[in-house]
Amino acid sequence: MGRGARKRLADFIGVPPVQIARMLNTPPVRETRVIRGDEFEKMRIFFGEPATNFDKTVKPVKKHKLNAAQRKKFIDIIEYRSPQQQQALLAFLEAWDKKAL
Repeated sequence: MGRGARKRLADFIGVPPVQIARMLNTPPVRETRVIRGDEFEKMRIFFGEPATNFDKTVKPVKKHKLNAAQRKKFIDIIEYRSPQQQQALLAFLEAWDKKAL
């Protein structure tokens, strides 16, 4: 962090700067502090990362629903693949879904 970054982060999160120092400390030498979920969300925003939706004030991404023709085409594509290809496709979609959240 650059000069004054802890103070700016503390102001953004709404805690005293000493709390940021405690969050960064490692036991057993110094006093530590656990980062709460809402603080974690604010930190992600401060550092330009996408929200994880732990904070209920952040609205989740609207999910897109497939129409009947799209759903049929999707199922047809998957149905006619080998079990290995189906597993690979499922793993890809699950990873993609996690990134989209």
